[in-house]
Amino acid sequence: YDNPIQETYVLLAETPQRWKFQDWGISNSRENLFRLGGEPTWIQNPAVLTCPICNEKMDFLMQLDSGLPTIQNGELMFGSGGICYVFWCNSSKVSGNTIQCT
Repeated sequence: YDNPIQETYVLLAETPQRWKFQDWGISNSRENLFRLGGEPTWIQNPAVLTCPICNEKMDFLMQLDSGLPTIQNGELMFGSGGICYVFWCNSSKVSGNTIQCT
């Protein structure tokens, strides 16, 4: 990914109960699929990462939806319009990510 995303301000808000779990398969492109904490919105089967150092399952940290604006006025796409999932191992202080798309 050699085309960085545009710098932007982020606002955080508590997720209303209705949006605590989202099903990507029935989303209609109006949902906000960016998420910090909570439960991931999996496109395919859940794929929680395992820490390469301690071999424990990592904690879900956040997900980024495709379509982020790049500094060259394009869009960052994860596959064919997928989601990037970021995980964290607090024991080893290691992060990792995986991508799912259709």
